[in-house]
Amino acid sequence: MGRRVDPMPSKFKATAVLAIALSATTMVAACSTPQAGTQTVKALWYGEQSDGSIAQGITPVTVSTDRLGTESSVSIDLSGMTDENTGAYWNATAYSAAAVATIGSAVDPRQVQIAFDVNEEIDGPSAGGLLTVGVSSDFVDEKVADDRSMTGTILPDGSLGPVGGIPAKIRAAAEAGIKTVVIPAGQRKSKDPESNKTVDVVDQGKELGVDVIEAASVTEAYQTIVGDSQPVPTADPGSLDPDLAALLTSRAQATLKTLGKTTVARGSSPNAYDRLTQSVSTATTAANDALAKGDPVLAYAAASESLQVVIGWNASVGAKAQADKNLTATAAAVRADAEAVAAKAQDQLVATAATPVQFVEQVPALVDAMSWAVDAILESTRAAQTTQQASSSGQVAAAASAVARARYDVDEHLAAAVDGVKATGRTALSDAAAAWSFVGGYAALLGEAAQANHAYAKESSKTKQGPDSDLELSEVALAQWDKVQANQSSAADQAIRTATALSAFIATAQEVTGLGAVAALDAPDASTSAIAITTKETFERQVGVATAMGAEQARVLAGASLDPSYSMWGNAWGAVMAAPPTGALVADEVRREGLAYQWYSNVQAKMLTALARSN
Repeated sequence: MGRRVDPMPSKFKATAVLAIALSATTMVAACSTPQAGTQTVKALWYGEQSDGSIAQGITPVTVSTDRLGTESSVSIDLSGMTDENTGAYWNATAYSAAAVATIGSAVDPRQVQIAFDVNEEIDGPSAGGLLTVGVSSDFVDEKVADDRSMTGTILPDGSLGPVGGIPAKIRAAAEAGIKTVVIPAGQRKSKDPESNKTVDVVDQGKELGVDVIEAASVTEAYQTIVGDSQPVPTADPGSLDPDLAALLTSRAQATLKTLGKTTVARGSSPNAYDRLTQSVSTATTAANDALAKGDPVLAYAAASESLQVVIGWNASVGAKAQADKNLTATAAAVRADAEAVAAKAQDQLVATAATPVQFVEQVPALVDAMSWAVDAILESTRAAQTTQQASSSGQVAAAASAVARARYDVDEHLAAAVDGVKATGRTALSDAAAAWSFVGGYAALLGEAAQANHAYAKESSKTKQGPDSDLELSEVALAQWDKVQANQSSAADQAIRTATALSAFIATAQEVTGLGAVAALDAPDASTSAIAITTKETFERQVGVATAMGAEQARVLAGASLDPSYSMWGNAWGAVMAAPPTGALVADEVRREGLAYQWYSNVQAKMLTALARSN
C-alpha cells in the first residue's frame, strides 16, 4: 500500500503494489449468514517523497459489513473514500477484497453490504490481504488484533503475492507500536528502498521489536492476525467420480490417436522444430504412462495440451509463410478466421448455458465450463484486433496461432468440460432457478472487481512503452462483460453473466499479478506478462499453494457430502500445465494459463460451498 507524500512522482507509482484476491479455503467457510461488524485495521505504507527520501507509516482503514434485508446484489460502499483521498489503485484493493471475502466466506452474495472508510490521502493496493481478512473476520464477528498487521497482494487462489518496500513497512509498524507483521512467503530477504540493500526483514523485525511472519496464503495470515478460523468439516475426497474418470480416459485415448497422426510443420527454425517434436514425444510417453497407472487427468492434460501446442505452431508456420509473401492479404484472412471462431464460441456459449442441471455441483461447474467459450471469444477477438494493425509477418503468425488454439478450446476443451459437468454431481438440486439467482449474485461483484483491477493496471501502464498483452486481453474481457452484464432475466442469462464476469476477473488478476512482481523486484519498465513467470521461485510457489488449496477445498466439499470430482479435475489439470512433465515444451504463456485454470477451479469450488448451504 502506498501513500502520496508530496506530489507523487512516477517512481512512487511503480512501487505501489496491487491486490487481487480470493479468500482462503477454510478461513470462514462455516458462515452462511454474515454478521454486521465494524473494525479499524492498520494498513502499512511507504513511498518516495519529491526530494527522493523514503517515508513510511500506517493508515487506519475502517471496514464495515452488514446484511441487506432484501435479495438484490452485493453492495460495495466506497463513499468514505473520496476522490481526493484515493485513486484507482485503492479502488482495486477494495473491490477485490470484497469479492474475495464474500466468495470465500460462503455468504449469500445478494445480501451483503461492505463499506470502507479512509480519512487519509492514500494510493496503492498492497493492503488487499489485510482488507480481505478484515471483511472476512467482520462476517463472523471477529477482529484483527490491534497490534497486528500485514502486507501482501492476494491471488485468486488465496495465496499472498509479492510486494515492495517491506523493510520500510516494518519500520512503520515499529513506530506505530505494531508487534506482529505478516509478509508474503519468500520475501524474508527484501530490498530496503531507503538503503537500496537487501535485508533480512525477520532479523530487522527482531531488532525493532516486531515479530515478522511469512505466510503463503490468506488463511495463514488470518490465523496470525485474527486467530484460528472456525472449524470446517472435512473428509477424504477419494478418487474421481468413475463416470468422469471414464470420460477422461476416453478423451485421452482419442487425443493421443489424433496427436500421433498430426504432423509438426518444420517452419523456418530447425531448433524450434526439434524441440517441439521432442516435446510431443515426451508428452505422449507421459500420457500413455499415466493411462497405464490409472491417472486419466494427467493423461488427458498432457495429450490435449501437447496437441493444442502443435495445432497453434502449425497455424503460425503456415501464416508466417503466407504473410512473408503478402502481409495484407494474410492478415485479412487471419482476421476473418478469428471473427468466425469468435462467432462460433458465442453460439456455443449460448447453447451451453441452456444445459439442464439436476445436481447442486453442476451449477458452478457449468459456469467454469462455459469460461472455455468466453476465453475463446476473448482470444480470437484480440487476435482479430491484432491483425488490424499488424506490421510484420510475426504478428500475423502469432494471431493465427491464437485463433487456432481458441478454436481447439471450443471444439475440444469446452466439449470435454461440459461432458465433465454431466458426469459429476450427487446432491439433488431442489430449485434450479434459485440456484442460478444465487450464483449469478457473484457476477456483478466479480465484474466490478475486474473493472477496478483493470483501471489500476491501466493507470500503472501509462509510463510504459509498447504493447502489454495482459492489458489488451483485459480490455477485450471488460468489453465482453459490458455486453452481458445487464442480462439476468433467465437462468441462462445468469450463467453467461457469471462465466463472463469470472473470466474478466481472472484476466485482470493475471494483469495485476504481473504488476505485483514488477513492484517487488523494483523493475518498473519490465513486461508484466513476462516477469510474472520469469520469477521462477515465486511462480512455482503460487502453483504449489494453488495445488494445496485445491486439495483442501476438495476435502471441504467432501466434508459437506458434495462431489468434489470436477474441482479436483480442474485443479490437477492446471497443475500439469503449470508444471508440465519433464522435457515437455510448454510456453510461459501456457504455464500462466495453467495457474489460471487452478484459480478457476478453486473459485467455482468455493461458489459450490456457498450454494450448497443455500440449497
